[in-house]
Amino acid sequence: GSIYLMKTDNSHFLQIKEHLSTFFDGLGGISKNNVLRNSLYENITLAILIFICGFFRPGIIVVALCIAKKGFVMGFTSASMLKCFGIKGLLINFTYLPGIIIALPMLMFFSSGSVNVFRNATNIDKKLLIYYILFAIITITIFCVASLLEAYLTTTFMKMIDLAL
Repeated sequence: GSIYLMKTDNSHFLQIKEHLSTFFDGLGGISKNNVLRNSLYENITLAILIFICGFFRPGIIVVALCIAKKGFVMGFTSASMLKCFGIKGLLINFTYLPGIIIALPMLMFFSSGSVNVFRNATNIDKKLLIYYILFAIITITIFCVASLLEAYLTTTFMKMIDLAL
């Protein structure tokens, strides 16, 4: 999507490139604790929303929208970095990999579990509810690990790439 916008309208390309350049110029002042707090907030909020959606009929639509939003944001960011910075953008995309490798599959598994609970919503038994709650706790724990990786590894790698190139 972003590559299409950048090819059709040069002003969008320049705005996105300016925004990303400003971000990388200020990268040295980024607090890893702030990144961790924001990442935890986003991931835990997403997990809680998906958990709650497992109990309601329109929940399957909300779960699909959550996954689509996460995919759109990741795709738009990756494509923008690649288009604006070339090989440096590709290297920066690789810095996100450790957190994404953990968070994305867990998001898909948890969404599948939520849909499974939704399908059985009319006759939820105690055993299914306990498994679903335990699965939610495990998911939130894994999202916390992914947030830690994003806050500490990703920011460190981004600073190294920014200094190297």
